[in-house]
Amino acid sequence: MPASIYTSRRLQKLSERGLVKPLGNGVYVITELGEGYLDGEISTYEDEPDEIRENGGEENNDGVPSPWGI
Repeated sequence: MPASIYTSRRLQKLSERGLVKPLGNGVYVITELGEGYLDGEISTYEDEPDEIRENGGEENNDGVPSPWGI
């Protein structure tokens, strides 16, 4: 798969999750939600609310590290 197609698909998924916002002509800007995700403060899991975590997102309440893969 060409890199441009892969990049376009990934940006579309990030946009659907509110992490980036398309500005047009293939240009995107990171959103506040995206900044929070990169800072480890926000989870993108569908079953978790989109809120800033007090512990910086490093661990779940059960002490297990959260996976942060997109």
